[in-house]
Amino acid sequence: MNAFIRNTDTHLRLLDFGTEFFGEEEVAQAELRLLDALETMPKGGLLVIDFEGTRIASEAARKLLKRPLLRLGTGEFEDRFIVLDHVNPSRYSVDAMLRREGLSAVERTSAGPRIIGKQDPVAVATFDFVAAGDQVTAKEVLDHFQLQNIASATNRLTSLAKIGLIRRTGPRPLPTGGREYVFTAVS
Repeated sequence: MNAFIRNTDTHLRLLDFGTEFFGEEEVAQAELRLLDALETMPKGGLLVIDFEGTRIASEAARKLLKRPLLRLGTGEFEDRFIVLDHVNPSRYSVDAMLRREGLSAVERTSAGPRIIGKQDPVAVATFDFVAAGDQVTAKEVLDHFQLQNIASATNRLTSLAKIGLIRRTGPRPLPTGGREYVFTAVS
């Protein structure tokens, strides 16, 4: 079962702020609302930024998303997550901005969650594997990608969790003693 409970998502509809965003000043109010939502939402919260019915230029997308994504990556908004929804027809602008800034985000699509922006092949492959499952452990990543050691698998998962693309949902005990951590995709 995915650790995110849909009826507790927080939604930020860009349409509430206008239909077209071409410059920084046009999305300033939406960015402040986005940052406030991240600060006040409970741990484990998922903020869905809904682009439906809007068009956004890459400069406006930078103003809207750069600061929140950077702050997520530093751990400032611990255990809070962002998902982009209904990004078309602005997908090119958002993707180009994220790539230029070296950032990644999760986009909801009809085919399931996917990474938009910076596309490190190892990160994308690992994310896709986690997203295809319900809950994934480092042992499963180790086996799936035929890695040399568990530390490599753990590093892949930890790197994705640090930038908010997957979530560590908690430890579970191992039959032989000890524990392993379980991860799920942000979606």
